Parts: sequence; C-alpha cells; structure tokens
Amino acid sequence: MKLMNNCHFFIEYEWRSINGTQIPSVFYERGFCEKSNSGSVKFKVVGILEHDGEFFIIFPKGMYIPSHDKEKVLTTQLLLKTLNKYSSTNILGAEELTWMGSANSSKLFQTANWIIEDFKQNGLIHTNKRKEQQNGNGRIEWSKSIKQKSPIIINKKFYYLDVITSKNDIVSDQELTIMHSIVLTMVKDSYGWLFDFDYQHDFPNNNYSLKYMLYILNKSLRNTNIDRETRLFKHLITFLNRKVNANLMNVFVTAHFANIWEAACADFIGNMRSLHSLVPNPYWIFEDNKQLTAQIPDILFSKGDSIFIFDAKYYRIKEGIDKLPGWGEIVKQLFYGLSLSKQEIKIYNTFLFPSSYTSGIKYLGFASVKNKESEFGLVLAFGLDVSIVLKYYNSKNKIIRNQVVENLFSEIIKIEFGNLYNIT
Repeated sequence: MKLMNNCHFFIEYEWRSINGTQIPSVFYERGFCEKSNSGSVKFKVVGILEHDGEFFIIFPKGMYIPSHDKEKVLTTQLLLKTLNKYSSTNILGAEELTWMGSANSSKLFQTANWIIEDFKQNGLIHTNKRKEQQNGNGRIEWSKSIKQKSPIIINKKFYYLDVITSKNDIVSDQELTIMHSIVLTMVKDSYGWLFDFDYQHDFPNNNYSLKYMLYILNKSLRNTNIDRETRLFKHLITFLNRKVNANLMNVFVTAHFANIWEAACADFIGNMRSLHSLVPNPYWIFEDNKQLTAQIPDILFSKGDSIFIFDAKYYRIKEGIDKLPGWGEIVKQLFYGLSLSKQEIKIYNTFLFPSSYTSGIKYLGFASVKNKESEFGLVLAFGLDVSIVLKYYNSKNKIIRNQVVENLFSEIIKIEFGNLYNIT
C-alpha cells in the first residue's frame, strides 16, 4: 500500500523542525503538542491525528521514523493495530478514556475498520424490495387492505374483492448496494493505506449527495430487523456523518502509552500471574486496625530456581542518563527483589526501555545503591525493540519472540555473574 503525500511523522516528546508543515492550532489548544521559541514542535501523545485531510502520525518513544515509505506505512499500521487492540481488550481508566474510545473524534478510525472487516466477511449488502400489489400472488396484507379497501356485505358478512398483497421482489435493492460500494470507496481513499485495504467501485457513477445517502440509510435502518443490516447501516451512517462535518478532526491517540508498553512487555516476556501471590504486602497498624497496601511488580517470570523481576519503563533513553529512573523507582525495584529473596532462589531485576535494535535487545547498564551492591543487588537496564514487542502483542508470532526472550535471560544471567560490583 502506497504512502499518502499528506502524512507527517513524529516521535513522542522529541523536538522536531516542522519545515513548513502547518500544525493545526487546535492541536496546541488540545494539548497534543507544544512549540518551542525556535519553531520546533514536540508532540506529547502517541497515535494518529487527522485534520483537514492531513495525517499526523506520532510513534512511541524508542522508535525511529523509517526512511522508506513502505516501512512508514507498515509501522503506522502496527501502531494503529496496537491502539485498537489495547483499547478493545483492556478496561481503560478515566484518563485513558478521554483519549481513546469515548470521544466522537476517535470513532472514525474504528468505524472505517469495522466497515472494512464487515465487507471482507460478508461482501456488499444485497437487500430485497418488498413489492406491494393489488390482488397479487403474494401474502395478503390484511391490515393495509382493511384500511385502504372497502368490503362488500353479504348476509352480514364482510367480503373483500380487492386486497393488497406483497412479496419479495427477486431483484435486489441496488441503490443500497451502490451506496455501500460508494462508502467503501471513500474508506479506501482516506484510510485504505492504514488498514491495507484496496477496493474498486464497479457500479455506474451515481451523483448521490451525502445528504441523500444519509436519508436512505436512515430510512432503511428504521425498516429492517436483520442484525447485519442494522449494524452495517449504523456504521455507514456514522462514517458519512463524520464526512459531512469535514472540518472536524479525527483523533486516535493516547497520552498514556506507558500503560500500553507495560501490557505489551508483560505479554512478550510471559508474565506469570501466579507468582504475584508470592510478593508480600506492606501494611499499616494504625489505632489497632491493620490495613494492607500492595507491592505490584510489572512482570514476574520463573525459570528453574530463579525469579526474574521486570519493570517496563517508558523512558527516552536517547536523551541520556539524566532521563533514567530516579531514586524512588530504583528503590522500589530493589525492594521487590529483597521481598522475594530466599536462600535457594536467585533474583534477577531488570528495567526494560523502549528502543530500536535489530537484535531485539541491548544491555545498557545497571542501577544500585553505593556500597550495598552485594546486599541489595542490581537493577539491570536493557533496551527492548519496540517494533518486535508490538508485533508479538498483535500477532502472537513466537518465532522471533522466543529467540529474543531467551537471549535476554541469558544476557541477564551472564551480566549478573560478571564482575560488576567493583565500582569506583
């Protein structure tokens, strides 16, 4: 699928010169981005924005903007699939809902996707016209006949010489089929590249206005009780209503991609939920009442006599050491390890940062407490390739994932047994 010319690419929280690209003022007003004194722009969300036919695609931290158009398309499709999956398979918090799924401006992408998937499964809509006749061969419509026709009376009995009958015409209602095809063409023209969807409109050109199509579709919706028709008409109406308001922007972004990174990493590593019951809870005794709080590590994995504790950190490691997790995050991770430590169990503690490495992983360094390394342990830091993680999150293809995870475990063990405690 060819990349459209009206696409602009950014990385979340990275300043970028816009080189004449016009950023809609509403983006600044809504807090999607901010502008520096030098004119550079930094987006503070991840996802896809459409305004006046222009697309703004913001990739997550750790990614790079591909240099080739084909890779740009594939990476954008991967991002859209990730947002769709996360928003449809997780209970979103109140703040997340303000970004994904609840606002009308986010619905057009989902509506377009539904229309495409429905077409792939069911094809074009074909409905039968119910044709009414007088004294025809179809079913007698008694309610209409009584209202519209006059009976004759014989021996105090009513007889109808003329009745209204109806039957399904063998000819389909082509007007609705054509309208469905027109909307599919509109979906393809605007969003086909996003969903890898192509479609050829094979009907004669019809000058149906958007207003007329909405009138017919709404009328058809009121007159059907067929489930597929009901759902299809509603989605076609939603899509056309958004197109009528062409000046509205369409938004599918989140300011909380950290939650998606955490969920995708847990899926990728293979979080063992049963291990979380082993983590002891802190508590308060206050005025003779006991109140438990909780320790909630992101990811736990058991391998032999070892437990691996992972924390998915959505940080910009490109920015250098001053952008890494601070004291609170380091201490929390070390305490997870201390809480789980037993003489017969080896604990490995690791931060996972979003990165772009063809090998899948890269060792970056570690954190600890000075002169307490052997007592408290280390928290290793690894970069984990964002694209590989998100591809597995969407497809569950284990071929690449298994090799990357095994390499990660091997590297963690090798580094822990290395001479890392001799720190000056």
